[in-house]
Amino acid sequence: PWLREYLSDNGIDMALSVDAPEPATLAVVTLDHAGRASYTFYGPETSDWQWRESELPEPNLHALAAHGLGAVHTGSLAVALEPGGAVLARWLTRLRQDNDVLISFDPNMRSIEGNDEAAYRTRMEDVIVSSHVVKASNEDVEAMYPGSSPLSVAEKWLSAGPLLVVITQGPDGATVLHRNGFRTHMSPPSIKVADTIGAGDAFSAGLLAYFADQRLLHPDGLAGAGAAEVRAALAQAIAASAFTCTRPGGDPPDAQELTAFVLAHGHEA
Repeated sequence: PWLREYLSDNGIDMALSVDAPEPATLAVVTLDHAGRASYTFYGPETSDWQWRESELPEPNLHALAAHGLGAVHTGSLAVALEPGGAVLARWLTRLRQDNDVLISFDPNMRSIEGNDEAAYRTRMEDVIVSSHVVKASNEDVEAMYPGSSPLSVAEKWLSAGPLLVVITQGPDGATVLHRNGFRTHMSPPSIKVADTIGAGDAFSAGLLAYFADQRLLHPDGLAGAGAAEVRAALAQAIAASAFTCTRPGGDPPDAQELTAFVLAHGHEA
């Protein structure tokens, strides 16, 4: 119950959440000397991975709009572990067919190391084809395709279906590539790192929130976004991620905190 209360207190609409008898997955975090986090998950026979088709809305704009939704974000273990992973992958494929709802995907390969990596890589590539936005870290790309350049992989992904691909590079910032052919890199502000828990999720949230605020959180909107708009979205995503690294745990900023952080720190090109 306290998880639901926490989400509700933070303004999250719980209408599409599912009451499940299984316990929630437990994640144990280990930090290195620089505050970088690695994770051990205790599952998968827990509630997070038991999705059934009957628990998901019909994969079309009308059904999602009825819940006030204009975009879908997923990734990592949600599409990796059975039985729910295959259900979500099929649902996303059907959702992309109408091309009315923006789909965002974070293929966090590091989270499934030790599981069936080959099978997940195949599914990941299928979901990338179904996605409009793909965000991956350079470590994830290395785990997926050892020895490959992250930016060359990003270009390959971009040609397969997405409109926007972002490669995050830890303290070196992030690089974004758009289907229209432009790319840009941005460095993060100087901060004191508490830990990196939640930094990637905060990045995705900041990116998508910017597009939502600019009324671009739609396949057509993102396709027509210009270089300046994409760069501004990248700046907000990096700021949200950097802020999250300044305090312990996965505790991203709200809008007011992010605004104050940007005013105090700005960003470096």
